[in-house]
Amino acid sequence: LGDFGYTDWRLPNIKELASITELKCKDPSINKAIFPSTMPNQYWTSSVDYDTGNDNSKTRVITFGSGYDLNIDRFGTGSNYVRLVRTAPEE
Repeated sequence: LGDFGYTDWRLPNIKELASITELKCKDPSINKAIFPSTMPNQYWTSSVDYDTGNDNSKTRVITFGSGYDLNIDRFGTGSNYVRLVRTAPEE
């Protein structure tokens, strides 16, 4: 993936993706002025399910319809959205 001249895009962890939710906004639970194309659906994160510890068959997603996170089966048949991030370069 090499959009906007960068090739170091990655999936955010649950804390990173949750940091852009706006619980006072609904459907989607995000500031639409900053993130206008966000759908009110589930978005993948790189975080594993906190209830199963080392069981990496479950992962955490943010649902921008409500702004809450869920644990889902990584190997299911459903589809989810992605919002990729980059790590800020050190100066």
